[in-house]
Amino acid sequence: MKYILLISIALASFVVSAQEMNPNKYGMDTTSTLPIGLNVNDQAPIIKTTSITGEKINTGKLLKQGPVVVIFYRGEWCPVCNRYLSKLNNSLPEITAKGATVLVVSPEQQSSASKTAENTKSDFIFISDASLKICKDFDVLFDVTQKYQERILKNLDTDIAQNNGKENAQLPVPATFIIDTDGKIIYKQFDYN
Repeated sequence: MKYILLISIALASFVVSAQEMNPNKYGMDTTSTLPIGLNVNDQAPIIKTTSITGEKINTGKLLKQGPVVVIFYRGEWCPVCNRYLSKLNNSLPEITAKGATVLVVSPEQQSSASKTAENTKSDFIFISDASLKICKDFDVLFDVTQKYQERILKNLDTDIAQNNGKENAQLPVPATFIIDTDGKIIYKQFDYN
């Protein structure tokens, strides 16, 4: 029961319309392999990294205290991501009261991830996954089309590759995974939109 509440809180403000899936529409380069994300009952990879505030993160240790929620977002330039994180932050006390830890992961450089934390006034544990290891381990990373890159540059004044400190533009599929204390994924939200 507590996990149902945890899931509903984590996704309360993230409602997407059911549309026919067209990855290219969302900036995904369909000439490369598309991510599908880890599945429910998969053993989650251990995340060992440092948060944007310098806190050492090890999900192996965090899982001894309670479930871990891992949220992937595109970047500080993404208005939808910022609105989502701002709204979800309102539910953070209820989530942490259930013993869960929330990690928010983006491929952007630490300076941009810090701006996201500041702009959304969120108290999550933000992680800059500039190495892309976490995104790859959870199978959420995709190559961005040139057309999408140009649209983001024109409309949001952001060069995705530069924002991420990379030569090539890559982004994660917006996704949420809830990992139970045994290390297995008990919930997956993964939507190309």
